[in-house]
Amino acid sequence: MNYAMNFPRTIILSIMVILATFFTPIIAAQQSSLLYNDFEYKIENNFITITGWNGNSSDVNVPAIINNLPVRKIDDKTFYNKKNIKYIFIPVGITEIGERAFWGCENLSQITLPTGLEKINAETFINCKSISDLVIPEGVKEICEYGITPVFLKNVVLPQSLEIIDDYAFQGTKLKEIIIPVNVKKIGDYAFNHCQLTTITFNGNSAAIGIRAFDENPITSIKIQSKIPMSILIYAMDFPNNFINFFGLTQRQAGLYTFKNNTWYLDGKSDFPFGTIITKDGATIDSIHIYSNNDEKSYYPEDFNDNKYLLPPGKYEIGVRYSANGRQSASDTYFDLVVNAGKTYSISAELYYTTALGSVRYSIEEE
Repeated sequence: MNYAMNFPRTIILSIMVILATFFTPIIAAQQSSLLYNDFEYKIENNFITITGWNGNSSDVNVPAIINNLPVRKIDDKTFYNKKNIKYIFIPVGITEIGERAFWGCENLSQITLPTGLEKINAETFINCKSISDLVIPEGVKEICEYGITPVFLKNVVLPQSLEIIDDYAFQGTKLKEIIIPVNVKKIGDYAFNHCQLTTITFNGNSAAIGIRAFDENPITSIKIQSKIPMSILIYAMDFPNNFINFFGLTQRQAGLYTFKNNTWYLDGKSDFPFGTIITKDGATIDSIHIYSNNDEKSYYPEDFNDNKYLLPPGKYEIGVRYSANGRQSASDTYFDLVVNAGKTYSISAELYYTTALGSVRYSIEEE
């Protein structure tokens, strides 16, 4: 009786074993890399991801379709350290290129990126020493950290679709000119640090610019296409020619700004309105806080070039935090400052009674 009752169960278990044996290779094949010519790939959600390349050719044409399935992605490190490659064509339809996809392709000198690509991932072109010209196609909205850093890159075309240029995106390249597209909302820290930029064009209405985004560049001209309230962080444009002072705190009007003989010119004129705050020796000034239109900016000694910082004309409330005898003030000392065009104002901190921090006296002079 027990054997009869267990017989159907035995049949069912046998069928399950047969089915499992039949389908296991199919599941395994979908999960592991497959081969198509010199390409390794995998199938994900009815599309193809290229995962590797084992060819010896100097020219590589990435396929658009494999076994009737569309190729959508090039995976991380797909062409990692492939030194024999000189040219790569990537077809329309591929929307993502993974991190470090072309890392170390030292002889890669030309690459065609497809329209519809959504972003340039982190460290995509690091150590690609032969790329001198690059066109970023329409569709790309973000260039990630260290996304485009070929050390000999001299020319790049950015798409109108671009919104974010992330930290270190072009650091250390040989770019001499850059046009920031109209839709860019953010330029990250050190994004164009230590390039060879002499000319910058801002086509947009606003951009948040990060720390030292354009530092260590021999900038001589900046073109602003429209009046823009640029959100500039400290050191964003700390050029050898004191360009951080040029941008100041508030909006800049449209025009062509050029730097000659240690002077900035707007459309050929040097008398556009700026005032100068100068901090002087005395008690140690730890920081200066400038208030205007409910906007506060804080500056520290290292933020000043030759103890100077330029301000547009207007009325400001200045707060100073200072040190004396090794002790720092608990709160700022405030005073009003009206900046007139072309004038220089000195903030002097004099230590006249040394037993308390409250014994530091400030004065403002127009020079």
